[in-house]
Amino acid sequence: MSRFANQKGKRATYPAYKPSGVPWLGDVPQHWDVDRAKWTVADCRNGIWGEEPDGINDLPCVRVADFDRTAFRVRIDDPTMRAVTPNERRGRLLQNGDLLLEKSGGGDLQPVGAVMQYDHDVEAVCANFIARMPVAPGYASRFLAYLHAHLNAGRVNTRSIKQTTGIQNIDSQQYLNEAVAHPPLDEQQAIAAFLDRETARIDALIERKRRQIELLQEKRSALINHAVTKGLVSNAPMKDSGVEWFGDVPEHWSPVRLRYRAKINSSRSELDGTPGTLDISFVPMESVHEYGGLSLDQTRPLAEVATGYTYFRDGDVLAAKITPCFENGKGSIAQDLVNGIGCGTTELHVLRPYASLGRRFLFYVTISHAFRHLGAGEMYGAGGQKRVPEDFFRNFRQPIPPLAEQRAIAAFLDRETARIDGLIEKVEQSIATLREHRTALISAAVTGKIDVRGEVA
Repeated sequence: MSRFANQKGKRATYPAYKPSGVPWLGDVPQHWDVDRAKWTVADCRNGIWGEEPDGINDLPCVRVADFDRTAFRVRIDDPTMRAVTPNERRGRLLQNGDLLLEKSGGGDLQPVGAVMQYDHDVEAVCANFIARMPVAPGYASRFLAYLHAHLNAGRVNTRSIKQTTGIQNIDSQQYLNEAVAHPPLDEQQAIAAFLDRETARIDALIERKRRQIELLQEKRSALINHAVTKGLVSNAPMKDSGVEWFGDVPEHWSPVRLRYRAKINSSRSELDGTPGTLDISFVPMESVHEYGGLSLDQTRPLAEVATGYTYFRDGDVLAAKITPCFENGKGSIAQDLVNGIGCGTTELHVLRPYASLGRRFLFYVTISHAFRHLGAGEMYGAGGQKRVPEDFFRNFRQPIPPLAEQRAIAAFLDRETARIDGLIEKVEQSIATLREHRTALISAAVTGKIDVRGEVA
């Protein structure tokens, strides 16, 4: 425990506070100043996009995509080069310590208005959707970066957002007119140093927990892959599967193409005669979860989705066919559909198992590493819109055990994957708690709710 914390483990507060006069800010330390944010910067000038590189006037141009929104810094490890003439560079060349304000972009989950610190000695400019803000004398750039992060996390910036089309734009004059509190320069530097150290410590914890999740996901994938290719009996007699990727499989398993054990892709004609007024489940791709589960909060009358959709019924196995959804394991068993019928994007393959193939066993086959790896290798199409062909699903040779063993394997995987998923959820909750603590710590430090001056090594 720090000697600057009280006996309950909470960080110390300042000895005296005063009203800030700002409702959302509340009381601030007695010796802190409250003023408009515009006085903390010397300028706020829009950047420039320049022209295509010409080999003469080229230099890095910082984009919003270069913002590290966790560290509140700019990344320039993979710069975008643009041609900017000497005349266009005047007043726009970035200096180490400048702040960059995101002026256009964002969305509901991440509103426009992020502010990043440029802490490089590389000559560069920023794009025209960003404004350069040199820091005024008497202010610490790093402290201001954390202060703006607090304003962003508290959605103070949203009051200055103008949105007349589909794009958010921030009124920089209005935003910089917001009142903020700040201590003397040396104290700003102490707070920034404290937050650099503490956020780095929290980020390291988060990274270790992310690695835990990766290891659990790898364990889950290996468990599924082994169960659907080797079974549950460790000493079962084995034979060559005839499929290089699978290697040996249990002797009594029969490698067979899926088209002989399941109907691949149903037809809209199967619903002929069904009343068009009948409500059915509507399942867009975002409602199909990774490695199982559907969100069934949308319905549509059948007549409204007559063409251009994929149809399925309760018990069908769904698998994404478009990249990256296929590689990411998007797929599920359709169940609890409204009136037993569902429809969704045409980027889904539908597998309806025959009586000799258990639906849950088939589902685990379709999310196994072997299935996804081999399917990804047969994708066709240009750019980022490649798809797994129907023929891959139809011709995939899967070693299949007797139905009773399929059910035993599925039950085992249901139990074990649920246990692993429970562990993953706990780690994810821990990460969320750490992130909340990180945000709260920044807020408390830059608003003077805690006194960290003595905690800086």
